[in-house]
Amino acid sequence: MTALTTEDLDPSIKIAVIGNGSIGKSSLIRRFCRNEYVENYKKTIGVEYAEREVEVPGEGDVRVMVWDTAGQEEFIKMTQEYYKDADAIILAFSTTDRTSFDTLLKWRAKVQEVCDDIPMVLVQNKIDLVHEGVVGQGEAEALARDMRIRFYRVSVKEGINVDEVFIYLSQLHFQRSRARRQAHAEQTATSTSTHATSPPPRPVSTSIPPSLSPPSTRPRSQPSSLSRPPKPANPNPVPMPLPALPTDDRASESRRQSSGAGRQSTNEGYGKVEGGGGRERPQSAAKKIVAGIKKKLTK
Repeated sequence: MTALTTEDLDPSIKIAVIGNGSIGKSSLIRRFCRNEYVENYKKTIGVEYAEREVEVPGEGDVRVMVWDTAGQEEFIKMTQEYYKDADAIILAFSTTDRTSFDTLLKWRAKVQEVCDDIPMVLVQNKIDLVHEGVVGQGEAEALARDMRIRFYRVSVKEGINVDEVFIYLSQLHFQRSRARRQAHAEQTATSTSTHATSPPPRPVSTSIPPSLSPPSTRPRSQPSSLSRPPKPANPNPVPMPLPALPTDDRASESRRQSSGAGRQSTNEGYGKVEGGGGRERPQSAAKKIVAGIKKKLTK
């Protein structure tokens, strides 16, 4: 549901009548607003204004304000300012004036220079003088189709189709106005609904991401599978024993039987004799043993 506007409370419309001079524009407005017809022509200087309240089907009573614009070339710049404020346009020409028909495209272009999309109608005046006509009905209807606007054949003198022109423009204006307001309301509602259903923005986190956190100062523990073995108490290993000197079997047997020399160490390479009182060089001890054996054999 759209809100009420000033247009709803006081419906009104501004209509500008444009075209060449001496075609009956002022007479058209006088007939509509005052229901009068004046035979003598009086040229319009600049812009004249009149209004009337009329009942428009579907709209109620509407105040119709009509601007009568001068058709002379010297007034075009001034009258264009009134086109900007108009709600609808009447393009008029005379049945007895060929030039007024040929310049209709120029008049429409003047309107389009200052107005975007505005309701228009094409009006052929003085159809009561059809016997003097220089514009055929067929070509007028074709021009209206090309312009995509409605065409009315009017006799201001006889009062034919005068009110119908203004009532049609009033209906068209209010229909377009409501359509624009409805489209705007729907667009606003859609935008509001989309904004209301959108998720709230996520709060901004002040914590430092893991990738940007400073490195830990605690030493990293080594995995058990990669732990190093403890170092030995004595880093210098015991040297391997030297090989024993070669001796013949008889000398070995003699040493085993000798008890006076004391029990020898199992490592004879070092010549250590337990209980013998000191160390001897390995070669001297061997010579003494061999000499003792020879001495026994000679006895």
